[in-house]
Amino acid sequence: MNITHFEVITTASCGTFLALAGVYVKLRGPWRRANDLVDLLLGQPKRPNREAIPSVMERLAGHQEQITKVDAGQLHIIDKLTGLETRIISVEAQVNPDHGSSLYDRVKRIEDQGRTGRHRPIE
Repeated sequence: MNITHFEVITTASCGTFLALAGVYVKLRGPWRRANDLVDLLLGQPKRPNREAIPSVMERLAGHQEQITKVDAGQLHIIDKLTGLETRIISVEAQVNPDHGSSLYDRVKRIEDQGRTGRHRPIE
C-alpha cells in the first residue's frame, strides 16, 4: 500500500481544516464578548430596530451632570440647615438662664415679683 502525494496533501488539508474549525469554535465566544465590550466602550449609532448605545464617555458625562445636580441640592439643604441652626441657637439662648438678659430670666423675675408682691416695670 503506497500513499500518494495527493493523499498526504488531502489528509493534511482535512486536518488543518478541522484544527482551524476547532480554534474558531473555541474563540467564537470570547471574540463575541470582546466585540461586545468594544461596542460598549465606543458606543453604537442607532440602527433599524435597535436603539443607539452611548459610549462610556457619554455615559460618564451624564453621570457627572447628575452628580452636579445632587451636589447643588445638597448645598441648598446645608444652607437651610445652617439657617435653622442659627434660629435654634437664638431660641436656646432665650429659654436658658444667662443671669439677666434672656426671656427665661425676665419671666423668672416677673414670677418672683408676683410672689413678693412688688411690681416693677418690665425692661
